[in-house]
Amino acid sequence: MANSAVPDVEGYIVELENADEEAEREVEFSVELPAETTTIGLPAGLLAPNTEYELQIGTVSEEDNISFVETTFTTAAQ
Repeated sequence: MANSAVPDVEGYIVELENADEEAEREVEFSVELPAETTTIGLPAGLLAPNTEYELQIGTVSEEDNISFVETTFTTAAQ
């Protein structure tokens, strides 16, 4: 994943998890990143084919306020 830097933030929080609680394999991935980060890689094999995930990206302000945006996506079938 790649993004451009957001001005006036101290860092980011990225969280990824299964959107379907009935999924075969549970995935929970969370990482805190410094403000200059513009790309992140996921560990190989983390995502299963044809599975819906919820992605949350948060910005952390200089005052420690956190603001999240959320989206879902589905991986391609094999």
